[in-house]
Amino acid sequence: MRRTSLVGVIVVATLGVASSSVGASTPAVTVPAPADLVIDADWTLILGDIADMNSVNCRDGATTHKSVKDLEAALSSNPMRLLNVVSLKCKPTLAVEGKVVTLTGTAKSDSLGFSDGVFTLKCSFRSNLSVTVDIDAGLKVPTLIAMKNLVSSQLPVACSFTATSAAKGASLSGTIEGLANVGTAASKQCAAKTVACVPFSLDSVNVTITDTTGSLDGLVGSGTYSYADTFQLTGITGMVDKFTATKKALGLGIRNRPQAVADTAAMKLTFAEGSGKSTILRPAPLKAGGQGIVTAGEGVHVATVAGAKCSVTLANGAKKSTLTTTAGADGVAVIDYSATKLKAAAKKIGAVKRGRTLPSVTVSAACSSGTTVIPTVSEKVQLAI
Repeated sequence: MRRTSLVGVIVVATLGVASSSVGASTPAVTVPAPADLVIDADWTLILGDIADMNSVNCRDGATTHKSVKDLEAALSSNPMRLLNVVSLKCKPTLAVEGKVVTLTGTAKSDSLGFSDGVFTLKCSFRSNLSVTVDIDAGLKVPTLIAMKNLVSSQLPVACSFTATSAAKGASLSGTIEGLANVGTAASKQCAAKTVACVPFSLDSVNVTITDTTGSLDGLVGSGTYSYADTFQLTGITGMVDKFTATKKALGLGIRNRPQAVADTAAMKLTFAEGSGKSTILRPAPLKAGGQGIVTAGEGVHVATVAGAKCSVTLANGAKKSTLTTTAGADGVAVIDYSATKLKAAAKKIGAVKRGRTLPSVTVSAACSSGTTVIPTVSEKVQLAI
């Protein structure tokens, strides 16, 4: 897999107040002047490891090859055919795992004093995308296989992040949430002849700063995040090894694979005075304006203040089911539901699946940190029962 670098920028400005405290008043907080936080991290370490093609459904004349293995076998069985370019029309399913994966990098800002900043990102992507793509294969293709004209729908992204500077003694934590474009919107990101390159971009998705410490203590924020990146599908790139062996057997030279273009990224934030925010990070909506699905194994994740105590409630009208948990050092509070617990909660609140339609309920999170009461957040979700 290629190694590239993602660079992001945070711009900081000022606005009003965001949470309340029980007890003594909080001293005035100085909101920093506009600032850039430059983030350097390799997103391909996340994307390439969690995405692959369950099926390729490539049409080759009168034959349709359903799997990468079938396609590989068919093309390899006729080496002489590969002397030319075999063009295929494919409608693959791009499967993206829903597990949470971690990425680390650096975060620096002269104005904030982050000379040694460490950036940690935890993301989940869950979807089975319907894709259309043209694939050229053969020994006259410089990389032996090339994907082009890839078009797909959007992919839900839910990430929590922390940027920490030991030298400054400060940190900020928050979330990146939205829908990623796979294919069309970022098509220029892939070099024309890169093997199995999949363009991936976020365009001004939502950013929320939920917690700050040290010299940044007493601030919250919101903003947008944009970047463009690429990754490669291992199921397709694996075919290259067999074609390379075929090329050697025919006594033909091997060309080096060209590199993909560099990544681009930017984050823009507005900071405000406040003692913490909460946001329901997972489940993430599967489409714009849609609802996330609470599943056994993933449950509900709330991004909030590190160490905050949270009550997470599933509600169907007046009927409620509440569980409590404590946010970890990364500021994420997790309610895990086993299949049994999820069904029990649904039964308690009278949420019933009707045919193939999952029940829609409200999930809310009420968190507090010490004497500080963090505003409750809620949204509609479905229950996978």
